[in-house]
Amino acid sequence: MTLEPFSDLPSDEGRPPARARMLLVTGLVLLTLAVAYGAAAWWFSDRVARGTTVAGVDIGGQTAAEASVTLTTELGGAEDEPLTLASSAGSVEVVPREVGLALDVDGTVDALVGFTLEPAALWHKVVGGTAEPASVVVDEAVFGEVVESARDELDAEPVEGSLSVEGGTVTLEDPVTGTRTDTEGTIDAVRASWPGRDTVTVSAEPLEPTVSRDELNRVRTEFADVAVSDRSLVWNTDLVETMELENLLLNATATIESAANRLESRGAHAREDYPDRDDENWMKHTLAWVAGPGGTRLDYRPVHEETLTDEVEYVAPKARVY
Repeated sequence: MTLEPFSDLPSDEGRPPARARMLLVTGLVLLTLAVAYGAAAWWFSDRVARGTTVAGVDIGGQTAAEASVTLTTELGGAEDEPLTLASSAGSVEVVPREVGLALDVDGTVDALVGFTLEPAALWHKVVGGTAEPASVVVDEAVFGEVVESARDELDAEPVEGSLSVEGGTVTLEDPVTGTRTDTEGTIDAVRASWPGRDTVTVSAEPLEPTVSRDELNRVRTEFADVAVSDRSLVWNTDLVETMELENLLLNATATIESAANRLESRGAHAREDYPDRDDENWMKHTLAWVAGPGGTRLDYRPVHEETLTDEVEYVAPKARVY
């Protein structure tokens, strides 16, 4: 019996090998994805990412032309509405157009649209945008003149501290840090906040008083030379008052040094340069040793987070909100 080869089976002649077919399919898939990616980039190039707001105005999903119309309609009058520049010392009300401020609608929209193949930027347009500042044109010369003319309202001179002793009573007046408005920083603050807000907090530089805690140390050091006129050993009020003065000066030194090193505001301890509470770095007690004239050593201990009995649960400290 003779076996004949199967003549009706499909032949592989003329067909590319499996590896070549796989590469071909992969290339077609990648080409399709690239075309789709480019088409998506083109489609979103003239549209603002959905969910985007400018100065509180929603322009998400709009074309550049539509966004320009919306912003002009909603914010067009902002240049003539009162704007308050405020500082810790006071405030002044101005008209934006008169102080060199102008809203650049075209510049605002141009920054939010445009063709890009950058993955992060395209993904941002697909998933949605966020609150964005408006583009603000500032005539820095005009605005600078306005700040200079408003320094009586916006700036404050530092108040010098003092330490006085009268009739055996020590009176300590704490120094107060002054403030001076920084024009360039205020321009940046306006660009970041206006026209979304009608009050902008100016940027200010602190003005330190001349009399500091070092001056208090000097007074305390000089205390060693205080003379006691009453030399009697019975009911010596002069000596008692002198010792009380020493005690007050030592306690005042410990208080001031501790407060100066605590870079936060907490309860009655309030600082303009560190207005916020900082539990991460300052949830701890201050320990102070006043070791003679000119020397104060500070250390800290943690806040106990457990009670001495199982009948009372620990109450975690929290910010005072009024």
